[in-house]
Amino acid sequence: MKFGLLVTPGAHVAAQVVTAERHGFHSAFFVDSPVIFGDIYVSMGAVAVQTRTIMLAPGVTNPLTRSAPVTAASLAALNALAPGRVALGISVGFTANRAMGQRNGTLGELERYVDGVRRLLRGEVAEVDLAGKDVPVQFLNQGRPWINLADPVPIYVAAAGPRSLVQAGRIADAIILGG
Repeated sequence: MKFGLLVTPGAHVAAQVVTAERHGFHSAFFVDSPVIFGDIYVSMGAVAVQTRTIMLAPGVTNPLTRSAPVTAASLAALNALAPGRVALGISVGFTANRAMGQRNGTLGELERYVDGVRRLLRGEVAEVDLAGKDVPVQFLNQGRPWINLADPVPIYVAAAGPRSLVQAGRIADAIILGG
């Protein structure tokens, strides 16, 4: 059995995750609520260089607070620091969106976003929505030291209701239940 923990990003988190890794935890999911806690990618980068085995992932992000290319670039850059130890945790949103007065994403927006991020992380061209327009995007510098596309980044979709569970089963590498 594998155990993971949910952490809030900030200056305190590296010590928590280093301790969790020492005690055999498999993964650390970082709460992505930008106006409530610190930035997840800053915290995950700090943790990446202080750990060796624990998987690092947003827990969870959503399709509205960051564009698909920005999320893919953040994950790919983190994957260069922690090769093979990076995953994407994603859903339609909740605390991040609500705290900024935004709506949650739709299941359609989630599916399109996941497809775009997945394509970018494979080094492919992805059609993504940027400012209401469909734009083809691809990483221009696809190798180290900038990013790591060689080690796959699994996608975990958080789901609870019947429709979201069916969708997660179709688009995710794993499903996050509960919360």
